[in-house]
Amino acid sequence: MTVVLLANVGNRDVQLTDRSALPESLRDGPLPARMLGEELLANLAGYRDHLAYPMIGVTVRWLIEEQAVSPDDLYVHLFATDQPEEATPRPLWLQDTVDLARIIQRCLVDGLPTLASPSRGRLAKSHVRLHTIRSNPAHYRLMLETFTEHFDDLRRHLGPEDEVFLEVTGGTPAMTSMMIVAGANTFGQQARAIYIQPGDDEPERVGVLQAFFRRQARASLALQIGLYAYETAYATFTNQADLITPNVDQQSLVASLLRYAGRRLAFDFERAREALSTAKAVAPGDVYAHVKHWHTELNHPNDADRLGELVHSAQIKYQLGDYADFTQRLFRFQEAGFRSLAARMGMRCTDDDGEFVDMAWAHGVPGLLTYLADYVTHEGKRTSIDIEQRSLNRVSLGAIVDFYVDTDASWEHLDDLVAKLFRLSAFGGLRNRGLAGHGFRGIGKPDLTKVFDEDADQVVPLLETIYADLFDRPLGESPYVAVNRLILAQIGT
Repeated sequence: MTVVLLANVGNRDVQLTDRSALPESLRDGPLPARMLGEELLANLAGYRDHLAYPMIGVTVRWLIEEQAVSPDDLYVHLFATDQPEEATPRPLWLQDTVDLARIIQRCLVDGLPTLASPSRGRLAKSHVRLHTIRSNPAHYRLMLETFTEHFDDLRRHLGPEDEVFLEVTGGTPAMTSMMIVAGANTFGQQARAIYIQPGDDEPERVGVLQAFFRRQARASLALQIGLYAYETAYATFTNQADLITPNVDQQSLVASLLRYAGRRLAFDFERAREALSTAKAVAPGDVYAHVKHWHTELNHPNDADRLGELVHSAQIKYQLGDYADFTQRLFRFQEAGFRSLAARMGMRCTDDDGEFVDMAWAHGVPGLLTYLADYVTHEGKRTSIDIEQRSLNRVSLGAIVDFYVDTDASWEHLDDLVAKLFRLSAFGGLRNRGLAGHGFRGIGKPDLTKVFDEDADQVVPLLETIYADLFDRPLGESPYVAVNRLILAQIGT
């Protein structure tokens, strides 16, 4: 396993422990980093025993002696400032740390004196690289761009098991913060941020990266949930459950709710109930009531439940721009709506699936078969509806409903509702020519508007109106909006 240490070099990263070793002309007052570095580098052999490396020295010793990292596996990248003299105010230029970094580079190759065995800690020259920062080290955007560019190059040489330590003690605040941000963005959870307190003999881990990754994971999960991509969200959550929430029961609850929502959206109600059963076992009191309600709701769904599910599903498909599946749900909603009305009017079928009309019933309804044999559609076309040899579909079901509305005064009050249901026939051609039907034609929002002869945004409100008229109650809140809200509350977003 390769271990990479990325370290900012500040003006305290190399310290002279005995100022009397300096020429007398340089002893008065603190020296700027560039002047000190030039002097030390020019006479390094004479100063070597008077130098301390309180940040990089502590970190490398800790990695080799405490973390058992072999020098053969350790790569150090030093980031030091070296601004152009002609374009930088002299006081700022004198604070550049490039020569201090060169001293550290030499020290790491020769062996750190702070190690129990300095020779054991020697790094190969190819393992210690100096990166110079030529732009303003106090500029946050420039530092983010600089680190991102360098880190992108480093990332290509790392394997999935390698570790990256970000030593952020030295450098400007912009260098420190942007090294963390760029490191998190580039290396993800392979990155470890560390900081050395003055006088400490080992670095502290900076918790900001863990918090950063947790926020990233939660944000990604929230985005996927907002897109109703429950299967993707389930995979994201199970892969990062410990990061998102350490609570085992909460992990089980969130995973179960994601499975429930995904299976419900796919109309796989049996598996959706199974997921809710798991959720009930770990749900706290404020969540349990919701879980129990959904479990009961899916246990024995009636017509109102099924059509409501179609409307909520259609709304999601429309919102996501999945217009082919949207038209399929319109097709199914129309057929289910007509079937529900026909059943109320007395239609009987030969089996529970309602595939074929019970012809004994049909013959017993005066005028029905004659009406169907010479049926005039809502588009004014005359046709014959065969319910004896063919299974029921939205056309034949609509014709049966029309018969009752046209011939039985007790059903005349449904005329407006039936007309609204028939408006959905406009989408039949699109559905049949698309992937949900018999062709490969794509469907866009303009296509919906054209056949609907009204803004396509009004289709879902029409479904809601039809639903309210059918069942004499409003549709109510989408169960997917409700479960999304519950999940997001659990993960803290």
